[in-house]
Amino acid sequence: MARQKLIYPSIKSFTSSLEELGRVRLFGGSVRDVFLGEKHNSDLDFVVDCDPADLINFMPKEVVVNNFGGFKLLVANQAIDVWACSNTWAFKQGIIPYDPEKLITTTFFDWDMITYDTKTKKFNMSLDYINVIKSGIISINLLQNPSPVNVAIRALYWQEIKQIKLSQNLKKFMRETLMDIPVESLLQKCKAWGKIPSLTEEHFTKIK
Repeated sequence: MARQKLIYPSIKSFTSSLEELGRVRLFGGSVRDVFLGEKHNSDLDFVVDCDPADLINFMPKEVVVNNFGGFKLLVANQAIDVWACSNTWAFKQGIIPYDPEKLITTTFFDWDMITYDTKTKKFNMSLDYINVIKSGIISINLLQNPSPVNVAIRALYWQEIKQIKLSQNLKKFMRETLMDIPVESLLQKCKAWGKIPSLTEEHFTKIK
């Protein structure tokens, strides 16, 4: 699905408008990267504590809801995904009872259990988040995920390209998820995905 370009002078002006609907939090890998002082080159994921209908009404008519109930946008040349909090996958599927304060518990990776409030400019994280990061080992927080192949590829990228250690349960998940998929299909997925071009045939073959 193509991203719909919205005319805002900056990300800040966009989030300020979103804040009229409710609390806005940056969520996912971008927050982790900012917290760790690393550069983030991918999408920004924003979650709004509001009624999903209000978020739909906020968007221009030409903006279409994606398959998972969010919006794919382009704001100030930055790719952005926006969700109503109750429409985030784990809440919507009833895997975790809906509670905006439990948003950090819905992530697949434990390193992603952190959000950033755009208004208060404060981080919110799991109680042991600092220790988890200091351990240098990425593990699974919530096993259920709508895109298991994507998160398995991400784990492989961290292991092979970023040289970050994976927990044993994450290694097992990664192998079991990817082992029966042809390497060529995985490479094509990476190319189409466009986020992790550094992975090669050799990387995928190593885990077969």
